[in-house]
Amino acid sequence: MALRERGLWVYEHLPTGGRLLDVGCHGGADTARWADRPDSLFGIDVDPALSEGPPSVKKAYASAGCLPFRTATFEAVTFVEVLEHLPPQLERPALEEIRRVLTEDGVLLLTTPHKGWFAWLDPMDVKRRLRLEAGKGHKHYSMDEIGTLLDGLFEIEEVHRSSLVFHPVSTWLGIGNRDRWRRVRAALSDWDYRHKFGRAAFNLALIGRPLRNPVAGPMQMPTASGVPLRR
Repeated sequence: MALRERGLWVYEHLPTGGRLLDVGCHGGADTARWADRPDSLFGIDVDPALSEGPPSVKKAYASAGCLPFRTATFEAVTFVEVLEHLPPQLERPALEEIRRVLTEDGVLLLTTPHKGWFAWLDPMDVKRRLRLEAGKGHKHYSMDEIGTLLDGLFEIEEVHRSSLVFHPVSTWLGIGNRDRWRRVRAALSDWDYRHKFGRAAFNLALIGRPLRNPVAGPMQMPTASGVPLRR
């Protein structure tokens, strides 16, 4: 399957060589599509689908708030459409842990929904907006909120705020049947993701560079197989 939308954006901004960690990789299928950029691929998730993922990705069951790796293990970390799913109390600890496992000259590639003009069209956030479900829902973040979460951990090097209305509309059209108008929906959302819309945008992607002397994360010692564990 060809790279699309945020997956393509991540691929285009990944450094060549080194180790890549995909935090919240689900089963690792999307991670595997980036295989020709880094030297090795690692992924963590709490989803049972992790066990069914491709062998090219070394995987471990772990929370984003407690990564089972030594400090400064990875040259790149991807955090793709995960932040909006975390409980609010885990957002900052997860970013602290990502900073800890990155090398000093490493890179964070983060994508998440953006609080733009059409955030209210997000089909994954309908229940919260109609007050049928408590919690943060499928949150869309402003740049101020992202800046606060990254403060003291990362310098934001580049921001890509893309998509306007075609992306959420194409998602709505696929509800209940992912094959319905697949090519049309893919073309709409791909076009939308390639274009920047600033404060109005539906999606946000950024490149972060680690700052020195970050806040320390938790120091638990989970176990995993086939990955460089903490010592």
